[in-house]
This record gives sequence, structure tokens and C-alpha cells, in this order.
Amino acid sequence: MPPYGKQRTHHVHIVEVNSKFWEEHKLFCDYLRRHPEEAKRYEALKRDLAASFRSDREAYTNGKNDYILAVMSKARCE
Repeated sequence: MPPYGKQRTHHVHIVEVNSKFWEEHKLFCDYLRRHPEEAKRYEALKRDLAASFRSDREAYTNGKNDYILAVMSKARCE
């Protein structure tokens, strides 16, 4: 069973403004805004993962990790 139970329906981030997490998330989002083709790839990945892991939020999240790391690497180089 996933660590948060079988019936998890929501995933919410609550972070302190200007914290490291905030800055990383902002960097990722800003990169996607500047690169619409990358945003489309991210959208397609999320849709595929959502279809594959309808009831497994952890697998859905884990499925995005490598993609996000690759985008973050590109974003940091700009």
C-alpha cells in the first residue's frame, strides 16, 4: 500500500516564499513558460502517467522525476 493510503485524492504543496523549494519550483515553471514545446512534452508525460497510474499517486510522481531533473538542468544553464 502507498505510504498515504489507497484513497489519496489530492496533493498540495505548502511552502515558504523564497525558500529553496519555492525557488526551484519557480525556476521549473518559468522555464516551461519560456519554452512552450517543453511544456507540451511535460503535459503529455503527465497525461500518460495519469492514465497509467490512476490509483497510484506515488508511481505517478516518481514517473516525473527524471523528466523534471532533465528540465531543471536545462533551466539552470540558461
